[in-house]
Amino acid sequence: MAAIGVESGSLKVGPRTAVLTFQGLSLAELQDEEVLFFIRIRGKKSYFRSVYPKALLDQFCRLREFRTISEYRYDANVYIDLNRFDPRETSEREKSIIAQCVDEADVIQRCRGLRNIDEVDARNLIISCARFFIDCFSGSQLKLIVSGAVDNYVMDLMVRIAKQFGIKVMGVTQSFLHPHYHLVTIRGEHNHLREPSDHEIATIVDRLESGARSAMVTRRYPAIFNAFYTAASFYYRCVVRYLIGYRLLGNRAFEYRFAPWFRGLYVPSQLWAARLLNDGSALENLDPPSSVYIPLHCVPEATVDYWMEDSANADYLSVVLRVAKHYSDRGFSVVLKEHPAFYLCRTEAFYRRLLEIPRVTILSPFVLTNDVFAKVSLVVVWSGSTGVEALVRGLNVRVVGENYYSAGSIPNYLQPETEQVKVTPRDVIKRVLQTSLPAS
Repeated sequence: MAAIGVESGSLKVGPRTAVLTFQGLSLAELQDEEVLFFIRIRGKKSYFRSVYPKALLDQFCRLREFRTISEYRYDANVYIDLNRFDPRETSEREKSIIAQCVDEADVIQRCRGLRNIDEVDARNLIISCARFFIDCFSGSQLKLIVSGAVDNYVMDLMVRIAKQFGIKVMGVTQSFLHPHYHLVTIRGEHNHLREPSDHEIATIVDRLESGARSAMVTRRYPAIFNAFYTAASFYYRCVVRYLIGYRLLGNRAFEYRFAPWFRGLYVPSQLWAARLLNDGSALENLDPPSSVYIPLHCVPEATVDYWMEDSANADYLSVVLRVAKHYSDRGFSVVLKEHPAFYLCRTEAFYRRLLEIPRVTILSPFVLTNDVFAKVSLVVVWSGSTGVEALVRGLNVRVVGENYYSAGSIPNYLQPETEQVKVTPRDVIKRVLQTSLPAS
């Protein structure tokens, strides 16, 4: 295929998937000591396979190895040791750097771990972690860190302090176009990486207009299996990582220290809570002009913790209640639908708080999104595919906060319902593709 040969913003695109430069850095020119790849607890091989597309890795043609940075010693060339630095011994230089780039209140509010522990302990963890990165980056030849999207306070501090030292950070994560594309973003921001072809845009628009994606409904038994898998995983992590790894052996790595806060199904009452989900029969009584659809997210999740501009909106469950009440108070029928990957993982208390709001219905994840679209006129989203699908279907869309495809052209949910979306479906898809890299 002929080269696209487009330079757009800070990143050039060559033959189809080739990334040549990122924020002024030529990826093909970078040496081993100038690049680090962040990995999580599951190890280098798994993380590289699921997060970093081959088309991106192939651009680092001068690397002899893909050096990694991680909180977990195994597979880490640079080990993030959170026990190494005592917060009580912070130097004046370190205090100055931390003051310039770290908003401690914001870091705590966004991290599902830190906001659930004592504030003094949270601030000590922040200082210890920040001191590690200051020491790591001082005098370093490092120019680029390739990472997943920010998902916890360690990654958050790594990005903040790296930028303070002039080190670029390239975030790569999945989107609703996975596995064909990977989204390039750190905190849900839009990055104008390339100009997609008209054919590329038309292909995605046609697929969404056909309803093929929304017609796919999660099957019940795989969803049940997933819920019980999360339960087994939760208790394993609580015992092995939290009680043994953290409490007994003192490992302060994020997924050890905060293992009890990563949970899906963890108490039997969540199984009983599923009876509060409607099977779709409630859709028959809806009046579309006065009905709004709000798809639920999994929690915790980076898209609701770190992709919100205002950290006050990082407490997702509280914000959902506030948004549902906002529309109920305005006379709307409010339809929420459980996320397919979170079936049996929400608490009954949360469902009941939602259902206490007048005119609220919570649908089972097995109800087709197409059927919901047919009975509403307004869709409210945080980010993700539902907002894009709704725009392609001609529905009115609102956002809770700006995301990588809204560009200020989709009204906030607090704006009047008469406020119109100032973007076409084609423009939305183009914007998504501009900040996405083909996987191959």
